[in-house]
Amino acid sequence: MSNYLIAGGTGFIGKPLCQLLLSQGHKVTILTTQRQKLSQDNLIQYVYWNTQQHKIEMEACDTSFRVINLAGAGIADKRWTASRKKELLQSRLDPLITLLIAVKQHRFHIEHLVSASAIGYYGNQTQLCTEVTPGDDSFLSQICQAWEEATLPFEELQIPVAIVRLGIVLGNDRGAFKELMAPLHYKLAAIPGSGKQIYSWIHLEDVCRIFFELGHQYKTGVFNAVAPNPATMDNLIDEMRHYHPSWLRLHVPEFLLKLILGEMAIEVTKSTQVSSRKIEDMGFNFHFTTLQEAVKNLLSASE
Repeated sequence: MSNYLIAGGTGFIGKPLCQLLLSQGHKVTILTTQRQKLSQDNLIQYVYWNTQQHKIEMEACDTSFRVINLAGAGIADKRWTASRKKELLQSRLDPLITLLIAVKQHRFHIEHLVSASAIGYYGNQTQLCTEVTPGDDSFLSQICQAWEEATLPFEELQIPVAIVRLGIVLGNDRGAFKELMAPLHYKLAAIPGSGKQIYSWIHLEDVCRIFFELGHQYKTGVFNAVAPNPATMDNLIDEMRHYHPSWLRLHVPEFLLKLILGEMAIEVTKSTQVSSRKIEDMGFNFHFTTLQEAVKNLLSASE
């Protein structure tokens, strides 16, 4: 049994990841900003933290944790105003700074850190992106670069670090899949832009398994968390329409997306083709390698 400390443990990825850890017999502690959660669960321990003040309310102890960091405000939750951009950046940097301070204060030990990033790191690329492909000067790439650089001080303390660059995570509770399902009530399949853009996607279940395996095996370095077979938006919509053939395909033109989403529109219309070779070479076996498998699983689970 290992002790896991999870930042972002109540979110889209955090909830099922914690359940996976518990099912494997591990002890889970979640860092939370919600005091009401501190005494709500017999299986999971909650510890309050305030990342803006860089404080964790944990008594100094000799416990060593495997830490999984998922903390960060949702990229697509709001329009990218100047204040929102600052919030998106700080919500990723402050948790790592807070963890680092706690370690230096000897509140606990970190034996391994697995920290989230995103394939937004690669920016606007036409080539197949591997873990050594450089980022660019786009907004999301700059955020991801700063996010990953914030893990460097842990390495300087001889703490092994793995970074997970998340693809477009498909799950029923939140994210792209839920947004695409929303027009179902109107029997519309809304396709952003041309539909020809390539999405490097991954099923939520496989994301959780990747975080677990990297922590379990004490892996270090950067890993792309994407399924082996990227797909176009048209492919995704057509797979969904296979189960709902009455849906009408409707393309949302780019100018309208820009009116609705502002600068964020570029993120739903650009292509990013990302390699999964490194994580596969590690020995990881995906449960969902094709879009057909993933969509079938998600739609059957939602019924």
